[in-house]
Amino acid sequence: MTPRAGGFGVRSSSSRVEALLRAKRNLVSALIAVSLAVILTTGFAPQEKLAFRADGCALGQFCYFYSRDQKGALAAFFDSVSDYGETKPNCYQFWGTGAGRGACVRNNAASVWNRSFSTVRVYSEPGYKGNYQDIPVGAQYNLKTNLRNNEASHIFIDTLEKRLPDRPSPGRSNANLLWLEINAPN
Repeated sequence: MTPRAGGFGVRSSSSRVEALLRAKRNLVSALIAVSLAVILTTGFAPQEKLAFRADGCALGQFCYFYSRDQKGALAAFFDSVSDYGETKPNCYQFWGTGAGRGACVRNNAASVWNRSFSTVRVYSEPGYKGNYQDIPVGAQYNLKTNLRNNEASHIFIDTLEKRLPDRPSPGRSNANLLWLEINAPN
């Protein structure tokens, strides 16, 4: 005698399909939750406003160095920042190795390396104001005298806003800009 579908120890094909669909929904839900957690945690700086921790300036980042000629501790950014903050724990800080580790970025940077995909403008005052210096893509510069140890904000000026004028200006991550580029109207 052959067991019937749905009998003891045998699943019907419809219950297998339901189980697979349930497993798929659970996996998709878990992936969405993890993705949201990653987006939310990378979109907001922690209380100490730690700049990206690394021992080197990675592709896609704009990096400040505590010392001249890209030496000393570094602070790496993927996005514009309108105010670095002046005192701990409410400031972006230098990380990595070398002189300046743990110091606030504001008024302490001597050189930069732009490994982002946009020209970056460094300003002497918060809110993208004051004296500035443009740092082209790929450039490694010592900051000009009026900006060395006198920087307070930076903005990525060659972003998609030039191609998408109806979009809001800075404050978005590169991931959001990539999303805009992929989903931009023709």
